[in-house]
Amino acid sequence: MKFSIITINYNNGAGLEKTMQSVLNQSARNFEYIVIDGGSTDKSLDIIKGHAEKLDYWISEPDKGIYHAMNKGTAAAHGEYLLFLNSGDVLNDNQVMEMVGKTDASADLLMGSIRMGENIVNPAPISLRLFYVGSVLHPGTFIRKSLLERCGGYDESLRIVSDWKFFLQACVFEHCTTEVIPFVISNFDMTGISSTNKELDEKERQQTLQKLIDPRIHGDYIRFLKGEHFQETPYDRFWAELRTSGFGRLFYRAALLFMKTLSYLRSDLKSFRKYPSNY
Repeated sequence: MKFSIITINYNNGAGLEKTMQSVLNQSARNFEYIVIDGGSTDKSLDIIKGHAEKLDYWISEPDKGIYHAMNKGTAAAHGEYLLFLNSGDVLNDNQVMEMVGKTDASADLLMGSIRMGENIVNPAPISLRLFYVGSVLHPGTFIRKSLLERCGGYDESLRIVSDWKFFLQACVFEHCTTEVIPFVISNFDMTGISSTNKELDEKERQQTLQKLIDPRIHGDYIRFLKGEHFQETPYDRFWAELRTSGFGRLFYRAALLFMKTLSYLRSDLKSFRKYPSNY
């Protein structure tokens, strides 16, 4: 199994050094390492050149943003699976790639845990609700390169949620396979733009959902998440509560049977009245 680890960076020399050290110090070298720099003006280029002989590919030139850089990394990668470890993120320990290489996982997404500060966040089951309140853990997930290419790569028109959009498309529309690998992959840098700009994150998510999902369904989905189903009127609320109680379920079924019987008798009476009285 061949892996590619891709690090993108722009003017984050201190974070880049930490990330590169965590990758280059791995006990197993069962991967290629790619660094995509956006033409940094700090010490990033010196750091890259200092490790150049250990890199499989690197480039430093202006780009159009985070996801343009990720797409460039994808194009340069030869691995079957890609892990995007941006500058500032680090692999959890020196044995991560050794442990990943020993698994027999073969799904489209190999999902591990990530560490966020003092907390370990485990991958959540795939559901539509997951993509409304969160996402697949990007720095803890190995992505099959052919799946990413099939989905058209990362949407470069989005600034911070294109990875979320890709996972949504892959899981909901492409029916990709997923598998949990039971260990922590990386420590997530919580100072990145996706962590600090929540307003833009929410705005881009809503714009994307409105494009991908029919507005009628999207509107219902929002109401369901807020618990508004069966509560549009007092009448709906009454029947919803009635159906959830033990005696209520029996009463509800009896009422339905009564209404159906009454409806049948009324329709039969209407049919009888259609005939002449001297028939």
